[in-house]
Amino acid sequence: MKKLTALIICACIAVSAAFGKKDRDRAMADYSQQIRIDSNIIYTYNNRAYTYLINGEYDSDNTAAQSYLKRGDAAYEKQDTYNAIAFYTEAIRLDPNFVRAFINRGFTYNIRGDYDKAIADCNEAIRLAPNNSSAYNNRGTSYYYQGDYDKAIADFTQAIRLDSNKFEAYNNRGNAYYNKDDYDKAIADYTQAIRLAPASATFYQSRGDAYYQKRDYDKAIADFAQMIRINPNDEVAYFKRGNAYYDKGDLDKAIADCTQAIRINGNYTDAYYYRGNAYADKGDLDKAIADYTQAIRVNPNDEDAYFCRGGAYFDKKDYDKAIVDYTQAIRINRNYTDAYYYRGSVYYEKKDYDKAIADIETALRLNPNDTKIKRALEIARQRGR
Repeated sequence: MKKLTALIICACIAVSAAFGKKDRDRAMADYSQQIRIDSNIIYTYNNRAYTYLINGEYDSDNTAAQSYLKRGDAAYEKQDTYNAIAFYTEAIRLDPNFVRAFINRGFTYNIRGDYDKAIADCNEAIRLAPNNSSAYNNRGTSYYYQGDYDKAIADFTQAIRLDSNKFEAYNNRGNAYYNKDDYDKAIADYTQAIRLAPASATFYQSRGDAYYQKRDYDKAIADFAQMIRINPNDEVAYFKRGNAYYDKGDLDKAIADCTQAIRINGNYTDAYYYRGNAYADKGDLDKAIADYTQAIRVNPNDEDAYFCRGGAYFDKKDYDKAIVDYTQAIRINRNYTDAYYYRGSVYYEKKDYDKAIADIETALRLNPNDTKIKRALEIARQRGR
């Protein structure tokens, strides 16, 4: 959630300005532009809920309450969520039936990660306006971020019943199904979201991820390719398509896509890491080491990059460097079973059997059911006698 917060706030800035003029078309255009700009955010679509609240049913006749609502929106635009909540609270005090104030405050609580309070505000909005699909969608989002996917699905389903064209609710419900590992239902919902909003790269990404989890790599590649058509500078789309190509065994295409992702974003750690894997699988260990080194440069705490670079050094029989990298991976993650196992294997190759046995014993303690580790320990002990 923290990674999305700034983008969500930015989405509301232009929207709130449109509110003052009650310009629905301008507000919807702003949402559409935000969706085009950011293809990864699933929550931006919830901002569209604001547009549907601008009518007599959800407005207040209390001029003072409306004034505090606008002050809350202005504070929110400045990313001052503390004062935004205070102003919305005052609007509610002045008009306890002010649905917009409850939804705006609940939305702000969501941004702050205070999901219980967000749910309470959505509950009140639903009590006051039981046919408000946005209130259900927003409450479902709170449940989603709390990890209560069943309640989230129930709310998103109700939002869809109330508004069958609510594409964000289909997407959000798809995300909940995805996190429950129900990929078929997730794909069905993402497909419906795409039907309603075919220009959204986000929905193609979500469906592509679900296909990827089902190991239907061709369909995943097709969806990631559509993301690229929508936004040719989307490094995430290139990376995800490259990853799918990698798992299909098409290493050259995987390398090409990771390379493009790196051209767009020179600090894309995962792209370096997975391109390194592809080079390693092709036997080009020097290029693999160079990519793992770049990944470490960007993220010095990337245990997997150290581990894989250690593996490349191991394959090159540069055992001392391999030990250094496995040791660093273990420093970062004391429970890194494979790092202990392979460091033990390097010590074995160096005929340092005591250290080999110690590392492999640690690996077995972390993963006591691994027959490979058990067999390696037997061999090391036999040699160490």
